[in-house]
Amino acid sequence: MTSPNVWTIFDQLRQRDPGSLSNDERLVLAFGEVRTEVNNGGLDSYLRYGYGQNAAVAVVAARIADCPALASLIEDAIALVGPDVLDYHDDEGLHQRLEQIEDGLQDLDQRFYELEHTADLDTAQCRLLARLT
Repeated sequence: MTSPNVWTIFDQLRQRDPGSLSNDERLVLAFGEVRTEVNNGGLDSYLRYGYGQNAAVAVVAARIADCPALASLIEDAIALVGPDVLDYHDDEGLHQRLEQIEDGLQDLDQRFYELEHTADLDTAQCRLLARLT
């Protein structure tokens, strides 16, 4: 089970100016964003509402947290959407692309939900948090 402290710190990081975050704080934030946003609305929501801009950071965070399956899943989502679409910051183009790949995203959502239930993502998130202390 995740320490309540992890989610408290995650919420505090969300409130801060992204430019003021250290690299380790960005890792904690990106890892928490994936878990929070995908659990609340799927990868479509995660990517559609700007969190996808941190997807590459989330991949690094998952690797550092020793969650290669999560890193792979996020990489698959980036590849499905197209890194150029995520990096271009064209909301209309992103929304159109997300509609085109809806079925693929649903498959990735299922992989994510299975991972949430089978992998110890809570402990992994705590490992990232430990980097801040």
